[in-house]
Amino acid sequence: MNWLDARDVDVLITFGSAWFDLPVLVGRAERAAAEIGEPGRAENVRTALESYYHADLSSAKNRVLGEGSLEDMAEHVGSPAPKTLWTDYETGLEPQTWRESQWEIMREEDRDPPSDDLADPTVFNSDVPYFGEAWLTASAAGEDNRASNLYACLETYTLADIHPLFAIADDERSTGQPSFPMTY
Repeated sequence: MNWLDARDVDVLITFGSAWFDLPVLVGRAERAAAEIGEPGRAENVRTALESYYHADLSSAKNRVLGEGSLEDMAEHVGSPAPKTLWTDYETGLEPQTWRESQWEIMREEDRDPPSDDLADPTVFNSDVPYFGEAWLTASAAGEDNRASNLYACLETYTLADIHPLFAIADDERSTGQPSFPMTY
């Protein structure tokens, strides 16, 4: 919230955040505030988020493509999201260990896993909880080099998700994208 407050922001541009990221931020703020016994901090996050308008570009994707993902829309407007490779970082993790069971669950639910290769070096959104948990664990254990590499991997992945938002927002097919006040 401090980062947003330090900038002249009127509208938050996101992709799918109306139903996921922003409610999760509020929920996490509520849990953290309860943990430290300062419920006012969670209310500050909620109030700050509600002070912005929100343009969720997933609705533009729905108009243009119907079904699909951020990556599909980015590819469609000619600005594919850069890939983050976990092999570029010294994480000490082997994603195959969680992907095997996780991707089997996806198949049972009639969803396609993000790749046919369990050892694919690409970081997928379904990998983020595992990388995040490893980063928290390494940070708490004082494993500074590992924690730094995990953080860099997560940061690169996050920035890769943000990169195509500008091209999608600027694309003529996104003209008329509604923005609305957020309430959570």
